[in-house]
Amino acid sequence: MELERIALPPRGPLELPLALLELGCAGRFELLTGPPGPGEAPPPRSTLPQGLPPFAPPPGVGAGAAVFGDPRVAAPPPARASPQVLAAGAGAPGPLCAGAHPGGRGAAGRAGTPHSGALRGFTEELLPDVGLSAKNSLSLRRPPGPPGQSLRGSATNFPFWPGGLDEPSLEQIRTHGDEEEDVDFETDLLVTPPWAETWRRLQTPSAMWIHGAEPPRMQVPPISLPAQRRGWGGPLSLSSLLETLDTFDLGGGRGRGGLRGHPGPRQGAALHPPCATPTAWKRCCRRRRWSPPPPPPEPPEEQWAIPIDASTPVEDFDQRIPDPAFKWPFVPDPFQQQAVLCLEQGHSLLVAAHTSAGKTAVAEYAIALAQRHMTRTIYTSPIKALSNQKFRDFKTTFGDVGLLTGDVQLRPEASCLIMTTEILRSMLYNGSDVIRELEWVIFDEVHYINDAERGVVWEEVLIMLPEHVKLILLSATIPNALEFAQWVGRTKRRRLRVISTRQRPVPLEHFLYTGNSPRTRHQLFLLLDARGNFSTQGYYAAVEAKKERTSKHAQTFGAKQPTMGGTGPGQDRGVWLALLGLLREREQLPVVAFTFSRSSRCDEHADALGSLDLVSSAEKGRIRLFFQRCIARLRGSDRRLPQVLRMAELLQRGIGVHHGGVLPLLKEVVEMLFSQGLVKVLFATETFAMGVNMPARTVVFDSIRKHDGNNFRDLLPGKGAAVG
Repeated sequence: MELERIALPPRGPLELPLALLELGCAGRFELLTGPPGPGEAPPPRSTLPQGLPPFAPPPGVGAGAAVFGDPRVAAPPPARASPQVLAAGAGAPGPLCAGAHPGGRGAAGRAGTPHSGALRGFTEELLPDVGLSAKNSLSLRRPPGPPGQSLRGSATNFPFWPGGLDEPSLEQIRTHGDEEEDVDFETDLLVTPPWAETWRRLQTPSAMWIHGAEPPRMQVPPISLPAQRRGWGGPLSLSSLLETLDTFDLGGGRGRGGLRGHPGPRQGAALHPPCATPTAWKRCCRRRRWSPPPPPPEPPEEQWAIPIDASTPVEDFDQRIPDPAFKWPFVPDPFQQQAVLCLEQGHSLLVAAHTSAGKTAVAEYAIALAQRHMTRTIYTSPIKALSNQKFRDFKTTFGDVGLLTGDVQLRPEASCLIMTTEILRSMLYNGSDVIRELEWVIFDEVHYINDAERGVVWEEVLIMLPEHVKLILLSATIPNALEFAQWVGRTKRRRLRVISTRQRPVPLEHFLYTGNSPRTRHQLFLLLDARGNFSTQGYYAAVEAKKERTSKHAQTFGAKQPTMGGTGPGQDRGVWLALLGLLREREQLPVVAFTFSRSSRCDEHADALGSLDLVSSAEKGRIRLFFQRCIARLRGSDRRLPQVLRMAELLQRGIGVHHGGVLPLLKEVVEMLFSQGLVKVLFATETFAMGVNMPARTVVFDSIRKHDGNNFRDLLPGKGAAVG
């Protein structure tokens, strides 16, 4: 039997045994060949890496009835409150990568029914904070920068948004950017004020307003007779009001300004209502028995500074803080207990305690609390000497401490960083990522904000700190603590607790020394006692002693010879030898002698004491070993520098020098030896006076006048109290 060949029409493109399979969301495709076998379904045209997500059938097919009617069907979990958006939709989800969208800005959102939580599909949502960087955003939600810029930041970075200011949203920034216009200051500036056209419309055709002359008055018609009969005290009716408005003449028409039956106003005359003049206004007020309302009272200023009473100890301190973050070897004072309670509650602080009261204990607890919270702390100081001392102290106490100054960088990854305030300002402006992990910023000697030259640094740092950073302000010489805390709190929109002490723990007395030789070395007169009372008797005794010595000198050498008020090298040497001999007898060593005039005076005073030796043989050995160990880091030629050899000879006799001209290594050696009590006399400038806690029993001023950069002036009382 011969088979017949049946001619079939050619296959179309949709009937070829080919299929295009999309793999995942990366845009990869695979070509499938061959028709499906008998009883097999056609292959899917789209897949996901983990398979297609399950979805519920549309509500029209009875999904709700299947869930709530059949007890064997487990109900889907309810929808959780999450950032995912529940958008309305139904049906199988399409490929999530379909359609162009900004790279890295999309996320998959769930689409389901709110009453049952059944998953109905997926939607693609755009994330609002994606695409931010340190080059285009001030938000803390921007991703971190390169690891090399995590500490110091970069000059091209944006700083983080300062605390106390409302951070604008992305929509506000975009709206503000769309509304901005490019103004060409050469051609787009206005030459006519906006109100000039209004004045031109109000002017009469017959007269023009000349600049400098009185502007034309608006002509007002006379008041109607019904209104005059009714008086100004009664209510107005709608008809009378409309009748009055119909008579207004704004165009300066002639002969038509009056009502019917009443003559119009005179040419060029301007009539006013009865209360237009001050006399008529007072008469109307008396007739109505009405007075102008008083101005509304000013709203009270919000309280940002909250004073804390630290006069009595906290009785239940151990119960309120059962597990303190840091324990001292002594019982904390009342103001320290109140500070610890505020720190545990996360409040910002201003501690205005006297010198040697123990303000550093508050900083220590904040550092320990940050280590417990696994955050970071920054301790700022105005000078390098104070930074070096705090680094040594905190390194011994906590271990994980770093130091950042202009020329030294040690352990920048530590949880506690000690730096000068200028370094912190640079980190804030450069957008350092250390600010993200910051919990506390401790400002030691915050009264330095009053400095004429560097005080602006403290202001900028306080303003630029983000909102999540808490403040600890320490100072001993703030007379207006509440006012200063109010300004800081109002600027940062944050309440500050103010803790103060009433008296100085270590009594401070002021003496005047007039001796200049071994015979007059006991001429030490009390001027101000520990309670702040001025001693008139001591002052007059010092004046008489000075006059007596001056008269004896005039009798011996003649009246025209230089008096003892001179400041020659020989006289200075006699004064210092007599004073140090007296302090040694009274066991008032170590002593810090401040020279505010110039740094060379410190070297001159130290060289003048060439024959004085203030240390024992055992102390000489300790000084020699310590000095040799410290300079071992120098090269061979550097160890023989004149300044190094001279400093070694002075330290062997218990004399030290500290000023800006000394090498940083030698200054640190002097500070460490003085802290150990091996330096008995230290000649220093003002840079050593800012909050350095050294075991000095006496402070000497060779003069109470200093040069502030412009001229000479007397030493300020606050500066003298801080140095003492």
